[in-house]
Amino acid sequence: MQRALLSLLIFSGAAIDAVAAIEAPQPKPGWWAMRNTAEGKTATARMCTTARQAAESNQMNDDYNKNNCSKNETRQEGGKWITDRVCKVGGSTMSGHSVIVFDGDSAYHTESTTTYNPPFNRRSSKSVTLEAKWLGTCQPGRMPEVVK
Repeated sequence: MQRALLSLLIFSGAAIDAVAAIEAPQPKPGWWAMRNTAEGKTATARMCTTARQAAESNQMNDDYNKNNCSKNETRQEGGKWITDRVCKVGGSTMSGHSVIVFDGDSAYHTESTTTYNPPFNRRSSKSVTLEAKWLGTCQPGRMPEVVK
C-alpha cells in the first residue's frame, strides 16, 4: 500500500507541474482525495498539501525537466491543458502525453499515456488516470491515508 501511495503522490505532483509553467489553475492547499488508475489497478489516497509542498514539487520537476527532457511543451485547448514530453529515464527515452481538466481549484482529472524506448523496468508503455477532489482544510498533524 505504501508503494501505491508513493506512486500516487509522485504522479499527482508531476501532473500538476505539467501545466504550472504556463499559469494554469493551481489546486488549492488542503485535504485531497486522489484516485489513481493504472493497468486495471486503482489506488485511492487522501492527503494534505500545502502551498510550500506544491512549490517544492514544481521546482523539483522543473529541475528534472531542464536536465533530462528534450521536449516539454504545454498548451491550452479550450478547458484542457495538454503536455507533451520527451525525457531520458535511465537508459530509456520516455515520451509522454497528458491531458488535464480542472474544475476550478478544487478538482481535476488527468489522463496520461507514456511510452518507453527501449522498455523501462520491462515496460514499454503505461496509461494512468488520476481523479483528485478537494475535501477541505487540513487538520494539524494529519498524515496521508491509503484508502484502498
